[in-house]
Amino acid sequence: MPSENSSSRPLNILLVDDDTATLDLLESFLNRYHHKVRRATGVEAALALLAESPCEVLIADIGMPDGSGWYLLKQAGPALCPYAIAVSGFSSPQDIADSAAAGFLRHLVKPFVGEDLVAALDEAATLLPPSAEKQ
Repeated sequence: MPSENSSSRPLNILLVDDDTATLDLLESFLNRYHHKVRRATGVEAALALLAESPCEVLIADIGMPDGSGWYLLKQAGPALCPYAIAVSGFSSPQDIADSAAAGFLRHLVKPFVGEDLVAALDEAATLLPPSAEKQ
């Protein structure tokens, strides 16, 4: 349930996960907060969407059949994805360090609680300038 305490403004979010059930769940959750959500089921599809228009927040799985979320973020860079959140079953300290090295600002281990995602999005809304694109 959306929190009354969330200060998050609507954000332009790209969700990337090869599991469509996970995409459906996350998209439904994010829609409750009025975020603009695009989705991709892999690295190549995500890069194609980012070539059309950047996102403010990338939420990406790490392990996908056509590459990793780490590779995706390194290819996209901060100009196309200024705030990135890894969501993954990869939970070792090395995995979390690899996410940070790739540029992810948060690494949420699946399954995670919605409040953790909301906190990360609140942080993104605070750190990022308002988007010129209409939400």
